[in-house]
Amino acid sequence: MDEPMQATTRTQSREGAPDQFQRRWAVENPRGRILLVHGFAEHSGRYSHVAQRLNDLGLDVSAFDLRGHGESGGPPIFISRFGDYLDDLSCALESVVREAKGEPVFLLGHSMGGQIATRFVQQHQPPLSGLILSSPAFGFAVKVPLWKAIAGRIFSKFWPALALPSGLNRDLLSHDPQVAKDLANDPHAHVNATARWYTECLDVQPRLLEDAPGVKIPLLCMLAGADAIARTKASRDFFEAAQSKDKECIEYPGLYHEIFNELERDNVLQDLADWLGRHLPAQP
Repeated sequence: MDEPMQATTRTQSREGAPDQFQRRWAVENPRGRILLVHGFAEHSGRYSHVAQRLNDLGLDVSAFDLRGHGESGGPPIFISRFGDYLDDLSCALESVVREAKGEPVFLLGHSMGGQIATRFVQQHQPPLSGLILSSPAFGFAVKVPLWKAIAGRIFSKFWPALALPSGLNRDLLSHDPQVAKDLANDPHAHVNATARWYTECLDVQPRLLEDAPGVKIPLLCMLAGADAIARTKASRDFFEAAQSKDKECIEYPGLYHEIFNELERDNVLQDLADWLGRHLPAQP
C-alpha cells in the first residue's frame, strides 16, 4: 500500500464545548465530500489510508476527533449525554458543508461513529447524499456481567466520570497483528471508559433500532461477519427496518470488527469506492 498522504489539521475552539481537532485530506475540484466519524478508543488519524482511497475517487475527505478522543479536548472517553457527540458531529459537518459548492456530501461512521452518524441522521434529517456504516455499534457483542452492568448504572448516576477498564480486546479488531500493536503504542488511543459513557452509548442502541425507519437517504451497511465487538444481527435488523429506497448491505465472512484495517482491506475499500462511485456525478 502506498504511503498515505498527510492531512491538513486545525483545532476549532467552541464556546461551552471542548476544542475540536479536525483533519482534512483535500482535493481540487472535488466530485463530492465525505465526513468520517471514528469509533471508540481511537481517533481520526487512523483513517489516512481510507482517505487516500477516497481522494483517488475525487472526494474531499474530512474527519475529526470526538471529545475525549485523540487530540480533541475533554476528559478521556466521557460525555454527559449522548447528544454531546451529536453536537461534535454537527460542528464538524458545518465546516464540510460550508466548503461545499453544490457537490454531494456523505457521512461515514465506524462502530461507535456509526451510532453517532445514524442518530444524527434520525434526529436532524440533514440533506446528505448518503450514509455509510462500517460495523456500527447497534448492539454490543460482548456480554457484560450483571454485577458490572449494575455497577455501571450506579456509578453513572453518582460518579459519572469514573474511568473503568472497557474490556476491549484489541486482538479482536483485525487479523492483522500490527493493528493491535500500533494501537497499544498510540498515545492518542485511550482504552478505559467512563461510567456515563457506558450507559449513554448503551441506552441509545434500542432507540437507533426503533427509529430505523427514519433513515431514508441512500444507505450502505458494511458488516464484519466475525465481529466480536459489535452485534452484527442488530445491524442487519436496522438495515431491514431502514426506509431508504436506495440501500445495500455487504457482509464480509470471517472479517473482524475493523474491516478497513483487515488483511482484506483493499477489497473492502474497493466496495466502498464502487458504491460511492455510483452516487457521485460523472467525472468530466
